[in-house]
Amino acid sequence: IDVAISGDDDLARTLAHGSDTPVTIVIAGGGAGGNVAAWLAHLQMSVGLVCAVGDDGAGRAALDDLRRAGVDVHARVDPSRPTGTVVALAGTDGERTMLTDRGANVSLSPVDLPQRWFCPGAHLHLSGYTLFATPARDAALAALALARERRMTVSTDPASWAPLRDIGPARFLEWTASADLCMPNADEACLLADTTDVEVAARRLAVHYGRAVVTLGAAGAIASDGVGVVHAPAEACE
Repeated sequence: IDVAISGDDDLARTLAHGSDTPVTIVIAGGGAGGNVAAWLAHLQMSVGLVCAVGDDGAGRAALDDLRRAGVDVHARVDPSRPTGTVVALAGTDGERTMLTDRGANVSLSPVDLPQRWFCPGAHLHLSGYTLFATPARDAALAALALARERRMTVSTDPASWAPLRDIGPARFLEWTASADLCMPNADEACLLADTTDVEVAARRLAVHYGRAVVTLGAAGAIASDGVGVVHAPAEACE
């Protein structure tokens, strides 16, 4: 569940500690994997999501929303942990600073993987969040192994630079080496590639994975095949 908080200023810097700060609060379904699945369903793709939620109203609402969006959901329901929740403080530049309670997400395990979904010609998109803690990491590594074994294509999103830094970029690169495409943002790309130059980062990651797309917020995105780099601007939207 995403609790998105926005205001007139950069909230991460201007909160009135010990008092009130007027904001706008929106509560909605979220999660990196859920967002990808919902957009693929919106584009009329056949898509399934493997996830975990708590045995609570928030989890049931999130699953109902995804199913209404056209996503085939395979969910572990954890009776001992709440549904994962993120409080996102949105800056005036659109950048988000997140307070994260992973909750039931960390309880995902290899037994939760529906074997029939892993087949030649299918595609696995792996959220990097699943690699940040066990036993969810075991599920992620099992999914990658199944995808390799069954000749699927694979993409991965490193998810967030702070937990990525904490587990170690080298470990993430090793665990996801079989992916065909990596899609980090600029901070994640530079951390993984050990550089401050985002174009250099895109090239290095493309050499490792085959292809890389680095998102740049309002500046759009760049893509690399390991040799060249192309830029696509962001489209304005409401």
